[in-house]
Amino acid sequence: MLPNRRRDLNMKNTGTVDPFVYELRDALRAGIASRCVGLDEAESLAKQALGTKHHWPLTVMPDPAASCTRVDLEVGGSIQVTLRGPKVANP
Repeated sequence: MLPNRRRDLNMKNTGTVDPFVYELRDALRAGIASRCVGLDEAESLAKQALGTKHHWPLTVMPDPAASCTRVDLEVGGSIQVTLRGPKVANP
């Protein structure tokens, strides 16, 4: 577990974090975490959500044992998005 992980999933901007972080969080949640999608669709959605903002390379890890893709977002100086899931969703 990351030491600075927030439990408040709906935390709002207090002015110290770029508003894009919250927009990205919400887009990843709506497009991937709240749905059951395969890795290719999740990758496309994540790339679209990241746009041209500075970020670490998107990490995509096949997990054929999973039924849906999981998404992790880490922010701290830069943005890191990691996707783990099956090629095709199997809800």
